[in-house]
Amino acid sequence: MCPILHHFAEGRPAGTEPDHARAGPVIPEPEWQTGTAVSATEELVDRFFAAIEAVDIAALRGIYATDAVVWHNDSQAEQGVEDNLRTLASVHRTVKGPRYTQIRRVMADDGLVQQHVLCGTAPGGALLIPAIVRIYVLDDHITRIEEYLDPRQADVLRG
Repeated sequence: MCPILHHFAEGRPAGTEPDHARAGPVIPEPEWQTGTAVSATEELVDRFFAAIEAVDIAALRGIYATDAVVWHNDSQAEQGVEDNLRTLASVHRTVKGPRYTQIRRVMADDGLVQQHVLCGTAPGGALLIPAIVRIYVLDDHITRIEEYLDPRQADVLRG
């Protein structure tokens, strides 16, 4: 099982999570900022990834701005909201138990950067895809996502 580890700049010292809580490649912990306040942007992004894990298309549609775009480094292409929702639904038909783990975030004035590992069970075996996403937020909606990952790590999706 891949537990979700949320680190919201809560001052967690590096290496304090138990060994069993790490899934996939170990990514060094950054130095955390002090403070415990969770911003509206972080709450929105939490809802976004929870909706992805639950395949809640209606919730995702409500989180995205109507003209939002998702850019992927592997294709160098942008997807509109409806195309991206179809892609997410397709991945969930293929992957059992998808979870985002080892979550690290850096806040920006217009959103945040999130590093995570997507894990689950795919037709070709264990799915472990480290990725970075730059998420832009305006008026409590996601307006743009830029996703960076190594597409070769998704080969297990094809079995």
